[in-house]
This record gives sequence, C-alpha cells and structure tokens, in this order.
Amino acid sequence: MAKRKNSQRVYKVGMLILLALIIIGFTIPGFINTEEDVQSINVEPRLCQSDTDCYLTCDDVPVRVLCSQNMCVRNVCGEYDLYPYITNAIQFSLSVIINSEQVDFSQNTNNKDNFVTFDGPTVSVFSSGISLDHVLEKVNVALNAECIFIRGETLCRDADTELSLFVNDELSYDYAQYVPEDGDVVRIVYK
Repeated sequence: MAKRKNSQRVYKVGMLILLALIIIGFTIPGFINTEEDVQSINVEPRLCQSDTDCYLTCDDVPVRVLCSQNMCVRNVCGEYDLYPYITNAIQFSLSVIINSEQVDFSQNTNNKDNFVTFDGPTVSVFSSGISLDHVLEKVNVALNAECIFIRGETLCRDADTELSLFVNDELSYDYAQYVPEDGDVVRIVYK
C-alpha cells in the first residue's frame, strides 16, 4: 500500500512539473522580444478586377501583384509574395475543346492582367507556381475533376460525356491544380 501511494505521489509530482514546463514554454517566448521594430500589421484585403488594381509601391518601386478570385494576393510591402512577378515568362499551349469545337479566348482576355496573357493558344505566365486554375480564371473559366464552367454554362461529366485534361498528350488527373511548365501542351476536352 505504501509503495502504491509513493508511485501515485511521484506520478502527481511528475505531472505538475510537466504542466509547469508546458506553461513556461508557451509564455516565456512571448515576453522575449529580440527585435525592437517588430510590429503587428493588420491590413484589409483589397478587392480587384485585374492585376493592375493590385500594384504596390515598395521603396518607391512599383511592384506587380496577382489578382486572384477578385482579391489581391498581397496587400502590403512586408507581406510574403506567393507569386512574385518574373520577366521571363513560362509559355505553354492551351486549348479547350467543347464538343469538338475549340474555344477562342481572345474575347475574354483582359489587357490589364499582367501575370497571365493569351496570344491565340499560347499562354504566357509571369510567375512560377501559378496553377491552371489561376490561368483559366483570367478568361472566366473554372475547372475541376467533374465539371467545367465556361461561357456562363456548367458542363459536367455524365454517362454520355467525358471531361479530360491532357498534358503533353498524356492524361492528367491534376485538373485545376496542375502547374504548367515551359513548353507544355495542355488540352481540356469535353465531349
């Protein structure tokens, strides 16, 4: 019985020490501030219709910022830029074929978009990491594994129709998440 009480007492003391170490571990770093200039910046997200709505001026230099889903992906100079602008574009070929008819994107392009430009079937992307979802968004097209939204219409796969993504003539299951590489030939086929 005495042995059992001793082991319970050791267990309780051990738990108290562990809890104290956890509390200290989470509170002490909050008191230590080695950088004097660290400030918390709360910035309202910015709405946009094109990339030109998202420009920032950082150290008197204009910085291009991507507009995605009508929101600027970067709102202040100190914020991390997921899609930094590059001058050497990644170019690939993109065709969307709906019921054997190739879609012409020339009517849907916005000349105020800097990160994704269309010249016939050639797409130029001015940032690495931009997915097919971002590219298609620039011409009002949305894609997932089941459906494509294009020309104001949602077309979904069913027993009679198939929606496929081909990258360099190979079937891909990445759909909107695919990140095109330089020289790729991307085809989206709904038939």
